Amino acid sequence: MKQFAFGLLLISVVVTLFCSAFSSPSQAQSQKQVTLKEAINALDAKAVRAALEEGADPNESKKMGGRSPIQWAVIQIMIAPYDYKPPLSLQEAEEKVIAVLEALFHAGAKIFKRDKPILVLAASKGTLKLAKYLLDRGADPNPMDSGDTSSPIMAAYSSGHSEMVELLV
Repeated sequence: MKQFAFGLLLISVVVTLFCSAFSSPSQAQSQKQVTLKEAINALDAKAVRAALEEGADPNESKKMGGRSPIQWAVIQIMIAPYDYKPPLSLQEAEEKVIAVLEALFHAGAKIFKRDKPILVLAASKGTLKLAKYLLDRGADPNPMDSGDTSSPIMAAYSSGHSEMVELLV
């Protein structure tokens, strides 16, 4: 019986070594990014920090539909009040998004030019605390180019958020 158990253990070790020898580093990194995206989707700052500590890239956009992790986190402000179970209030969602962003920035995340919509999203929802947080970290309140359909100021104005308009002017 001991020989049988030892044989199973040996087979398990061999299979594990074989699989790890043939899995590519890019596959492992890809899974880390998926884990990071799932943590962001859940607005779970602790899980985001864990994914980043495991090696997820705070600036990689491939597993997030071409969006940076920062942009993906801010998008959750549009989703959280409706899709979470139980639904979050806008204030709860804003606090959770900021906590996730804190973890991302702590790990070296940067706001890129392609992340322009993040401030439009914050402005359209009237989330002043989030908008201030993003501005303090370098989000650009000005349109990227003449092809932009909405600026943060226009999003705030059209949504009736006068305090946000004052912040962005």
